[in-house]
Amino acid sequence: MASSFKDKGLIWPLIVVALLLSSVGMMMGVVIIAKSDGGAQVVDDYYDRAVAWDSLNSLDQAFIDQGWLTYLILDASTGRLVVQDSLGIRLSDLSGSVEMTRPQSAATGITTLFQYQEVDSSYTFEVGSLSPGLWDFTFNTSYARQVLSFSLRKEVR
Repeated sequence: MASSFKDKGLIWPLIVVALLLSSVGMMMGVVIIAKSDGGAQVVDDYYDRAVAWDSLNSLDQAFIDQGWLTYLILDASTGRLVVQDSLGIRLSDLSGSVEMTRPQSAATGITTLFQYQEVDSSYTFEVGSLSPGLWDFTFNTSYARQVLSFSLRKEVR
């Protein structure tokens, strides 16, 4: 009669080897998943932003102090921004640009100008084809000779 693995006492060593190989495979999967976003990234102008944090924060605070409301609507290839003052009146004399960046990426974002559309009292800008996920939209604007900045985070589906 032929001898089996059980008779030779090989079943437990094979189980241990199989468990070790499966744990190595799982750890390799964890490494691949961890590196799938490009790994650690360096922000190019990190020091300059850190030094200028107070002035950048004051621009954001100036926008908040105005009591304005913002709405961001994203279509297939365009974005629409609606800005209302504290009385609910839509503002029509902003000018500036919008920078679109991914929050998890240190790469430089896409910057484009926005333009006022009288038809629906909104500002439009080209977004191109944004990949799905979270995007930060930073609007650098001027209004009545005052420089204002504000950021909105939107999920693109």
